Amino acid sequence: NIKSKPINPTNQEENTVSQFKDDKLYIDSVPRGATVTTIENENTAKGVELGKTPLVLDPSNYKGKKFLIMMEMDDYLKAIQSIPNKEITNWIEIFKNGRGSCLGGSQDYFEFDTINSRVVCNLNGGLVAVGPVYNLDWSKEHRLVALFIPKGIQTSFFYPLMPSKGTFDLDEQTYGNSLITDYDFTNEQAIEACESLSRCGKYVTKIVSANGKKVIYYTLSAQRGYFMSEINEVPTIPGYNDR
Repeated sequence: NIKSKPINPTNQEENTVSQFKDDKLYIDSVPRGATVTTIENENTAKGVELGKTPLVLDPSNYKGKKFLIMMEMDDYLKAIQSIPNKEITNWIEIFKNGRGSCLGGSQDYFEFDTINSRVVCNLNGGLVAVGPVYNLDWSKEHRLVALFIPKGIQTSFFYPLMPSKGTFDLDEQTYGNSLITDYDFTNEQAIEACESLSRCGKYVTKIVSANGKKVIYYTLSAQRGYFMSEINEVPTIPGYNDR
């Protein structure tokens, strides 16, 4: 059950996203430095490497392509260790002690906003690299942003690794109120969503329904002059997607 609709904070064009309204393709990640590769489909082993995020590309060269945004875990740990936060420090220690686990080709550290992702494991089953696979809908989107934020960690902890606040124009009060009214965001979630959107143009969160039977995923992103929302409802899987 996926829905998409623009949310105009003020119903005035001049107050929607003024940056990045051109016809270029933007690919980014938090943290930056992930490797971007175009692939033909999810099962393709190899593709064409385009470089590291952030990238600005000519979309005419990539029609029908899928994009793999892959983060090397060694680079990731170096990037996040600069964040002055105890929860991040504890997460790093837990990851290093176990060195991640991706036996069977899966991992339980990141939950991306796309169905398909890839992992690279070493011979001991340790996580070497991970990343989502995106299919760009060029008719309404021109930005892909991969958020490498571990499960259970607040997005706000990653502000130091995002662009500065105000990178994207946003009426935070009006937009935040619409999230609370329309999507049942808490005040804290609305504040966090607005700042993340203002900085990197994306915010992802999930809410477990009151009866606990379903999980509602929200993906908010800045796309071609407006903010787009995607809503995906799935059954609750105890111990996996309810935390």
